[in-house]
Amino acid sequence: MRWLPFLGAAVGLGAVAWMLAAVDLDALVAALAAAGWGVLLGVSAAKLLSLGFDALAWRAVIPGPRRPGFGRVFAARWIGEAVNTLLPVAQVGGDLARGRLIALAGVPGPAAAASVAVDFTLGVATQAVVTVMAVGLLLWHGLPQGLGLPVAGGLAALALGAALLLAAQRDGALAALSGLAGKVGAGRSWRDLSGGLGAFREALRALYADRPAVRSCAAWRGVGWLAHAAETWAALWLLGAAVGWGEALVIEMVGNAARSAAFLIPGAVGAQEGGLLAIGLVYGLSPETALGLALIKRARELAVSLPALAVWGWLERKEDGE
Repeated sequence: MRWLPFLGAAVGLGAVAWMLAAVDLDALVAALAAAGWGVLLGVSAAKLLSLGFDALAWRAVIPGPRRPGFGRVFAARWIGEAVNTLLPVAQVGGDLARGRLIALAGVPGPAAAASVAVDFTLGVATQAVVTVMAVGLLLWHGLPQGLGLPVAGGLAALALGAALLLAAQRDGALAALSGLAGKVGAGRSWRDLSGGLGAFREALRALYADRPAVRSCAAWRGVGWLAHAAETWAALWLLGAAVGWGEALVIEMVGNAARSAAFLIPGAVGAQEGGLLAIGLVYGLSPETALGLALIKRARELAVSLPALAVWGWLERKEDGE
């Protein structure tokens, strides 16, 4: 099964090549050139803003007096996002990495692992809520014929995913998840980090019992998803496409849903581009503008994530040296 990510990447790259061949490349290049380097700086700043909200959400559920400061949590969240974005780890390896990083900062292993699990679960749940809001806006604007079934299927998948995550954290399925994460992660496994299933379950139960922390995490996560729309809005504005905040939110959340659905494909290559192209056409964007948005997002991923991987390598070497 190790060949699956490579197969997925090949299919995704083929899809991107097909989309590039189907558009007017001269118009696409002209749109990107007109936007200039400012568009990359703008969307990168917007991404760092949403990462800041996500870091506040995660920090809210890191328990105890040894909770790291915002800067340390932000760095771990940034690195985790970079691992999920650029490495073939099925979009879960980054969560193992960030849990390990705050454990190295002094948070007990079970608490670190439980905080990641709660933050991840609330992230999926709030993504579903914000996506429902986005779909409501899409329905308000008029859902094109033929999109009803895909939209309903996507919402059902998000709701099912959130329900399964909550159920898995409340019964014996935790053991299976722990073993799977141990196989996916590099270095110390999830089981090593969490201190064993019993300790992990106790830490998880204690976190969910802290209702103010859970509410705070969910609220910041929701704000983070809304802030994602700033990236799309800024990119489209710089590309010369005037869209409102509501339209930007719909486009962003549909792109995120496509990315989440293609979790087995490294970086969701092809799926994210296809989702943005499809929803862009719904809102009257030209194929060149919609694909330009997708390419800008890919450039932003490299600009934001590559430095994070370099910092991660430095931190790991520093830890080994000690």
